[in-house]
Amino acid sequence: MKVKSVVVHILHKEQASKQNSSPRATIDFSNKLFDINNQTVEGFSEKLAMTYFDGKSRFYTNFKKTESAPRFQENINKLLESTYDFLKFSKVITEDLKEEMDGERMSSGGYLIVMDYESSNNYRYLFVALLNNKIEYSISKTLELSQFLSLNIDKMAMASVINITKYVKKEDNYITFLKGIREIPDYFIKFMGADKDAKRDLREQTKKWIEAIGAYLKEDEIQNKDIQLIIQELIQKVKQLKKEEKFMTAETIANIIEPSNPEKFISYIYDEKNNFQVNPELETMDTRILSNYGIIRYENKQKDFLLKFSKKSIGDIISFDNKKDIVTINDKDIVKGIKAEIDMQEDSK
Repeated sequence: MKVKSVVVHILHKEQASKQNSSPRATIDFSNKLFDINNQTVEGFSEKLAMTYFDGKSRFYTNFKKTESAPRFQENINKLLESTYDFLKFSKVITEDLKEEMDGERMSSGGYLIVMDYESSNNYRYLFVALLNNKIEYSISKTLELSQFLSLNIDKMAMASVINITKYVKKEDNYITFLKGIREIPDYFIKFMGADKDAKRDLREQTKKWIEAIGAYLKEDEIQNKDIQLIIQELIQKVKQLKKEEKFMTAETIANIIEPSNPEKFISYIYDEKNNFQVNPELETMDTRILSNYGIIRYENKQKDFLLKFSKKSIGDIISFDNKKDIVTINDKDIVKGIKAEIDMQEDSK
């Protein structure tokens, strides 16, 4: 990855209590960006990006469509138009976050990290996260134990990434939130200007999940898994969860695909370079699309003709001569079966 800019501002705020029912946040602004040529800054930036994208479920959405653009979107536009430099942009959005936090009694402060970088897949990203401290321990050369505070990067309570490249190209799903939108406080989503109620096309999401599952099963080390059996198990699980009025989750699917190591599947589908864009939680899945996966179905209603077969049949059972435009069924048992069916229909006339 190539870091373009990164800065950290501190938001101080205590949660509401009996002594102070409406605490207000304060800000310690940084007056300069980090030196991106510094090895520590480079390692810190890479750690942030890797932690966000490394095997974590992400919810995909866009900016909320309103009469006037959300403030975060307006500020990004000003950054892209060079009306704001990156430091100015980071300060403006920090003030916006402070305003949202002041309206939320149970919000608490942290370190707001804002980073602009390009990834190895040539996408430009804007990373925004509010991190807290954690206590860690160290041993000195004299074997003395001491404790110190460090940023809790591994547990990003509030984090979002905007794919600037997709946003500029007006593509869909350019905003992501970590671990599903339900785990992100509403005030942080509002601060980002994101649409938390974006309706997802059930058919489209089912197709994306099938694409991700199919790609995973084509990996060399897992070729022996029968995708048709997996799809059937998935269909049964979808029907069961629908009766129980429960959502289908990435973890549920992972336990069907890789019951002994579900994290392996999760890591694969949410790897940044794969870009499957599957949501970690769905109300349900389209069982008709699931049932038809791997099936070739051709119907000509005018000629009252229907042909249906599995993709796995191509080559061994059914073959095509593209030069002569001929379809041939090669399996003798199937040919005999078809002939017997025709004879039976003829006899019943």
